[in-house]
Amino acid sequence: MVKVYLSHSLYYLVKKQLNFFLVDLHSLYYLKDGVFNSISDEDMAHTNFPDISEEKVAVIELHKYKSGDSLKFRDGTIVGIKGFNKIYVIEKGKKRHIASEEVFNGFGYDWDNIVWTDVLTGTIHPTGQPISLPSRLAIAMTNDNDSDQTKNTEDTTIT
Repeated sequence: MVKVYLSHSLYYLVKKQLNFFLVDLHSLYYLKDGVFNSISDEDMAHTNFPDISEEKVAVIELHKYKSGDSLKFRDGTIVGIKGFNKIYVIEKGKKRHIASEEVFNGFGYDWDNIVWTDVLTGTIHPTGQPISLPSRLAIAMTNDNDSDQTKNTEDTTIT
């Protein structure tokens, strides 16, 4: 999204209506209501704000705004942390481990929607309780799988 090829004295201001991103050579920021929030991962910017474009501003612009907390992925975002094999869903600002492939598929998540992020961004999100399927759904899925296996066995019987 943002490719910066400037000297250290310039920033980018990424603007959409009244909301802004400020970007320097090493940082990305979201500006809204006079407060700027750091964004630790470019993929987070793409995911949270897919339609924002860039605009140059001078470094002095940052001094006009108050610094806020680091931005987090939006609720419902499915994330993986590079170098680790756990997949999480963001809920109420926390990352919740999706306990298994069965749980992932049971909730209807799409493997193509996983956003891979760095460790720093992963640690910005506190860890919540792991996600598992509700008992009734897990039982229903097990019963569906059992009936599929029974059906397949009946269909493939050789006479």
